[in-house]
Amino acid sequence: MVLPALSIPGLNDLPHEIDQLTSWIRDHLGNDVPLHFRAFHPDWKMQDYPPTLAARIVEAQRIGRANRLRYRYTGNVATAGGGETRCLECGHS
Repeated sequence: MVLPALSIPGLNDLPHEIDQLTSWIRDHLGNDVPLHFRAFHPDWKMQDYPPTLAARIVEAQRIGRANRLRYRYTGNVATAGGGETRCLECGHS
């Protein structure tokens, strides 16, 4: 099972919302569930929201790490180290 987390600016992308999401996943599903943070791109019927900034996705990944999720990835944006995970203890990949 892989969980996608679509981050939509102004709807669910604030740090405290990501903290709540990643804490819930850890507490109810476990910290070994892979989580892919994905950026929103305006299209078709949802053109009222701006695209998600890559920095928000990087921040979401950082919050997931702080909440001890082992496998957190950035999805459809180019970010340094987004496709890899690192040891929660020492930080090595």
